[in-house]
Amino acid sequence: MTVWTGAVGGFGDLSADGWDLQSANYTRQMDRVTASSKTNNEVASNMADARKNWTCTYKAKKNYAAAAPTIPPNIGASLGGVTLLSIAVSTVASDFATMTLTGHEHVDGTDGAGMRSVAHGIALTKGFGACAFGTTGGESVSSGSATISCDHAETKDKDGDTSAGENSNPRIEIQAKWLGTGAHEPATYDETDYSEETGNDNFLYSNISCVKPLAFAE
Repeated sequence: MTVWTGAVGGFGDLSADGWDLQSANYTRQMDRVTASSKTNNEVASNMADARKNWTCTYKAKKNYAAAAPTIPPNIGASLGGVTLLSIAVSTVASDFATMTLTGHEHVDGTDGAGMRSVAHGIALTKGFGACAFGTTGGESVSSGSATISCDHAETKDKDGDTSAGENSNPRIEIQAKWLGTGAHEPATYDETDYSEETGNDNFLYSNISCVKPLAFAE
């Protein structure tokens, strides 16, 4: 039994890219199929398609405060043997950046080697403080986040395990909060939400949410 760990998480060691692991969590998931008698009582069961669903959270390293940690460049790719389906990066003016990676790896079966992935082009400009992620606005950006994700579908083999997986619908969603009115989405993004608010400090802020599709090879 392990009670203390220095594990690097399912996605591998990202310290060289400027990230310290904060938490690494997985759930083991399996399909349970049952057979019933004519009176609807269970008479047999079979377990198949076991997998680990990973969620790992990282914090920008303190000694990278004046530099930018590197975000994994491709969504849908295998990272540390885990299929990477979501990258969520969050920044605020008074703290170091955080990043949460989500994906899965198969215990039974496989996604295969030919899944589609695509470079997203999102980058941090620094390890500490708020990043605008291409949005523009008033006096200064107070917080900014970017989520890069894709959908994932699978098919089964003769034993009920995954025989192949494929990715689709890659996209980037950005949210930013600016001091002052007029927050605006980057070029090539579609605005999905805009709002203005008065903060507890009595300053006026504007919030922008926007999305941009990426493209997998057809």
